[in-house]
Amino acid sequence: MKQSMKRSKKPRAVGFPRLIDGILMLKNFFFKSLNVRI
Repeated sequence: MKQSMKRSKKPRAVGFPRLIDGILMLKNFFFKSLNVRI
């Protein structure tokens, strides 16, 4: 049970930080564009 859970979590752990980085970059870009407009 524990081994199978670890195996299933590994791919998520690899892709999750990238997803967060992408969202953070989009947020920063969005706020920058808002600041430029204002």
